[in-house]
Amino acid sequence: MKSSVIVKFVIVFTGTLLGESLTGRPTWAQEKCSGATMRGQYKVTGTADPRLDQRDDPSYPRIVSSIWNFDGGSELSAFAIQNFGGTIMRVENDGTYTVSPDRCVLVVTFPNPAGGETVWEGIITFDGGEGDLIRVDTDAMGRATIAGRHLKKR
Repeated sequence: MKSSVIVKFVIVFTGTLLGESLTGRPTWAQEKCSGATMRGQYKVTGTADPRLDQRDDPSYPRIVSSIWNFDGGSELSAFAIQNFGGTIMRVENDGTYTVSPDRCVLVVTFPNPAGGETVWEGIITFDGGEGDLIRVDTDAMGRATIAGRHLKKR
């Protein structure tokens, strides 16, 4: 019994090393993503917490539940129900997205009604089924909002 477990381990380990040595890249890094990876409806949830300078802002904490519809190319539409410090809002918005093929990094950009853009960046699974994003756009002082989103294909 013990010897069969050891043999299986050696086979898997050798296969992994062989895959890495032939390509020069780790076996896990050989999978690719593209804009087509993100297609269909995703349930997106998240929160935003105030930075120290925002601690008196009555719109915190923020909680969001939304649906993002990706077209498999570069565009998406979104519907969100948001609770900003007790104020409930329903919002629809269209945006764009890109997917980095090597690391499956998703970047989503929405126009911001207050001016500029709201940008989310994060890692998705190779099949596009799930991911976690953080908000990366910054204000005039170079600070980003402390916010995260989790997305999961429906």
